[in-house]
Amino acid sequence: MTNAPTVLKNGAQKEFRILSSRDGPRDAKWWAETCFLVHALSDGDRSTVEAAIQKSKAGDEAVLMTGRGSVTNELYARLIHLGYMAADHETVPEELREMLEGHTLTGYGSEYAPDFLAAQRAQVNAAGGELGPLEAFARNFSQMDSHHRDLPVEALHYFRDFFASTGNEIDADPGSPREALLSAYERLGVLEGNGQGIWRPTREGTMNAPFLLDMLLCERGALTDPALH
Repeated sequence: MTNAPTVLKNGAQKEFRILSSRDGPRDAKWWAETCFLVHALSDGDRSTVEAAIQKSKAGDEAVLMTGRGSVTNELYARLIHLGYMAADHETVPEELREMLEGHTLTGYGSEYAPDFLAAQRAQVNAAGGELGPLEAFARNFSQMDSHHRDLPVEALHYFRDFFASTGNEIDADPGSPREALLSAYERLGVLEGNGQGIWRPTREGTMNAPFLLDMLLCERGALTDPALH
């Protein structure tokens, strides 16, 4: 059964339609449409969130109030699932709560949300707004869910940071368990090997895998101050 489209407007009053529910992060369409919402931000929307990130980095709490039915409201609500935002109901005056929602940046979000926003803007722009490749990546990456859920938190943080740059590399001995794992990531498009036992993250991998792991880390209650790992 297909969901009825949700119509959202950005700060420039341009309309966008999405099909996924904001609280359905395990749906590949959810991931693709969350990335698309970054692309849908108006210049003013983008400036507002960038200013909030800078304020948060300076140690000041940044509360973002957004109207229901807006691109920003939908995006911020989804970023809760990545650990970048937290709902802030108390700041919104009671008489306005039917129209507005409040969100604050977390410490983790002030560190990693800029990377997420930059990656998704570039990725969706490069794809001309086509979401099929993002859905496919998320669907493929979900094949590793059981493996990721069995990993210690420290290992998840390691992979999250390793996947974040095409300049990172890792090696493995032929026939080793590590080689089997890296080969699995290669089949999913996260890594690419050079045929000589060295693997590096793909560009597509850097734009998706770290943030998909943030979602899992958030689910496990395992996000930490980035300075601590």
